[in-house]
Amino acid sequence: MSASFNHIADPRQSGKCTFSQCEVLMSAFACMYFQEPSLLQYQQPLEDAQHKNNLCTLFGIENIPQESQLREVLDHIPSDEF
Repeated sequence: MSASFNHIADPRQSGKCTFSQCEVLMSAFACMYFQEPSLLQYQQPLEDAQHKNNLCTLFGIENIPQESQLREVLDHIPSDEF
């Protein structure tokens, strides 16, 4: 999945980004996969207790973007890219 996301052009300036576009897209995919409205709230207890979370283990996501950051990136990607 991430290989497909890496082929989508990222119009943002790379030096000004906290999260890679691939991390954001994988996080959005994980939201649908886990059926969780707040991915960060779902993963944070795992992170606190186990020092790992499902996003890191299953999807290779190191930094979990917040909902507003997800929307900001996703809004600028044409749906036909998916």
